[in-house]
Amino acid sequence: MNFDRNTIIGFVVLAVLFVGYFFYTTKEQQAYQREKARLDSIQLASQPKRDTLAQRRDSLAADSVARVSTAGGFGNALAGTEQVTQVATNLLKITFSNKGGQPKKVELLGFKGPDSTNVKLASTDFDKITYTINTAANKTADISSFYFSGGQVTNTNGVQTVTYQLQSPEGATIVHQFVVKPDQYMVDFNVTINGVPQLLTGNTLNLTWQYKAVQAQKDLAYEKQQSHIAYREDGDYEDASAMRVVTKPLKSR
Repeated sequence: MNFDRNTIIGFVVLAVLFVGYFFYTTKEQQAYQREKARLDSIQLASQPKRDTLAQRRDSLAADSVARVSTAGGFGNALAGTEQVTQVATNLLKITFSNKGGQPKKVELLGFKGPDSTNVKLASTDFDKITYTINTAANKTADISSFYFSGGQVTNTNGVQTVTYQLQSPEGATIVHQFVVKPDQYMVDFNVTINGVPQLLTGNTLNLTWQYKAVQAQKDLAYEKQQSHIAYREDGDYEDASAMRVVTKPLKSR
């Protein structure tokens, strides 16, 4: 294909025009982006600054109002200061808390963890014992959110008992009692409720025990072999371990 001189000149002119147009539009786009960024910066600077501390206070206040609303007749027990009580035997040292009226931490005095301190059980923020109660019409709350009164220790022939009480103005009472015996790892937990029909739906207490298993042995395989949870109900016994999953449920009453 043969090109004459005019054709070649035409191609060259078109190429120059294209390059010039591309260069021009690129410069214009860059100038537009710089101006837009400047205007956005001015607009952002002119906006009132958000007070994150005030927002957090408002959020906490709203949460507090919601909690008081759901607490019903037990609202006076929502606010309080955590107080702990320690009970020790030759095997255990247990720290009880009036927040939820339950154990906060258990130390096994005869066993050392990987950090050479006493093995600790139920010692994380996740660990708790709780159940739901009816606090007013169509309102419920977890028992672990309330501050109990009491917490004194009585000692009878070496058997130490810690008792917590929760009472509403209407006369409903809940008592948590823990009995710690010498030479035993088992701790009795007794719950006494005055006003069951009003506090528990269907007269049923649905207990939730949250527990986070933390490392207690240096060897993970050995720890899995030794980690068990056991259940006994009406003479039926079942246990589970970290190495075995239980599929057979306990007989229900």
